[in-house]
Amino acid sequence: MDSLSSARALPLQAGDVRSRNRACLGTMLVIVASAPQVIIMTGPPGSGKSTTALELASRLRATLLDQDSMTNPLVDVVASLIGAAGLDDPRLAALVREPRYECVHRVVQDCLHAGVSTVVVAPFTAERRDPRAWAELARRIEAHGGTAHLVWLRISAGELVRRLRSRSAARDRAKLADLEGYVASLDLTAPAVPFIEVDSHEAATLQVAAIQTRLEHDQVTVRTQG
Repeated sequence: MDSLSSARALPLQAGDVRSRNRACLGTMLVIVASAPQVIIMTGPPGSGKSTTALELASRLRATLLDQDSMTNPLVDVVASLIGAAGLDDPRLAALVREPRYECVHRVVQDCLHAGVSTVVVAPFTAERRDPRAWAELARRIEAHGGTAHLVWLRISAGELVRRLRSRSAARDRAKLADLEGYVASLDLTAPAVPFIEVDSHEAATLQVAAIQTRLEHDQVTVRTQG
């Protein structure tokens, strides 16, 4: 007979049962208090949103939702129907902006209902500039059981130019044709709402470490206040 089968189970004392019950209750309370997180990754084109978001989603074991991946195939169909070259065309932007964001919102809601955190990649330009728009987005997320966080990838104009030239993506052709004018048209200022700022000049792993530290701090603060 091996040692496992020959070992005698020790009887549980009343104090042991109470201790175990308290431990289980404490664990359940932590789980209930931890709402799914919705981390919204924003920053100028070329700041590395997709790369950092992928690393963060992997670390957090969260769902990665990239607006371009989710909606661009349908956007391309609409563009072909109206003869638009791309999202730089005001006609196309006017038609698809709201539906594109609504697609993202609905999938985020599905994830929240399943208790799953998400990392969302999209410009969210209006939401980061307008506190009322951000408050509405945060309220909508909270209504489905989540907590919203805005991450801003800071990048210098010089580094942005270097990256756009380096990647030479087809979607950047119009930008590269008048790079100085394009960069001048961008809003590189920090958001006007609460946000987590990271330096996009650093490696993605360092950016993610900074984001995680801030998220953990915010969660502890919320639990303490609650």
